Amino acid sequence: MYSSRAAKSFVPNVSVLTAAARTFDLDEAFPGLDVHRVDAPVTTQFENVYTDLKQTDGTVRKVRTQVVRPCPVILGKHLVTPELSQARIAHLGPICNEIDVDILTAFQPNTLICLTPQGWLRRWDGAGRVTQSAGHWTKARAFLQAAQAVVLSIDDIDGDWDVANEWAKHARLMVVTIGPRGCVTYLNGAPETVPAPSVHEVEATGAGDIFAATFFLQMAAHGDALRASGVANCIAAHSVTRPRLEGLPTRADIARCTSG
Repeated sequence: MYSSRAAKSFVPNVSVLTAAARTFDLDEAFPGLDVHRVDAPVTTQFENVYTDLKQTDGTVRKVRTQVVRPCPVILGKHLVTPELSQARIAHLGPICNEIDVDILTAFQPNTLICLTPQGWLRRWDGAGRVTQSAGHWTKARAFLQAAQAVVLSIDDIDGDWDVANEWAKHARLMVVTIGPRGCVTYLNGAPETVPAPSVHEVEATGAGDIFAATFFLQMAAHGDALRASGVANCIAAHSVTRPRLEGLPTRADIARCTSG
């Protein structure tokens, strides 16, 4: 939801393919967006709880615990409409391992295939308590090699830079966000740290999705990965200074972050 609504802050036409129950109000969740609903018995629901974790260098990092009530529908190639197949950017962002690898062949050759892998890394127990592991993403190489851009958080892979470095070998362009410190952008496997502006954090929910949407749109517009990383860092940093959906990019944010 955050990614699509953040994208709408930049461009006029944004479409969403999602599975949801008929009782779920898509107009409220995705106002002004073109939503393609796949009927489902339930709509996926998450509960996020944040706690502070003090690092060895004295800084504090927010750690999230999740509980999920997942939707059982899998989104694959057969659900991509002719209209969606011609999208300029296809952002594949599963939340509960619900996007099948065959969807990679659903789009036109000129579509920019972009990934946020977090949802492929998730598994959950009978009580819905979510765990994340790089090992859960069994189709990682196929997705990474097919995509033009990949964004993930270092928290998605439990801080394991060996995993990040390995995945970067298979990705054309990969960015690992590192919270208030900004991000590490891998160009042809070589990492470069791009700092973020210092801000007062109010709430971090949605910041990663906002970063990803901004980064993908900037890449589509300009093709400069380091510039796109800087703009996305700036937009995401300002998003955490406001609570929840108030953190979506504003015109002032966009003007401030793209003026350089």
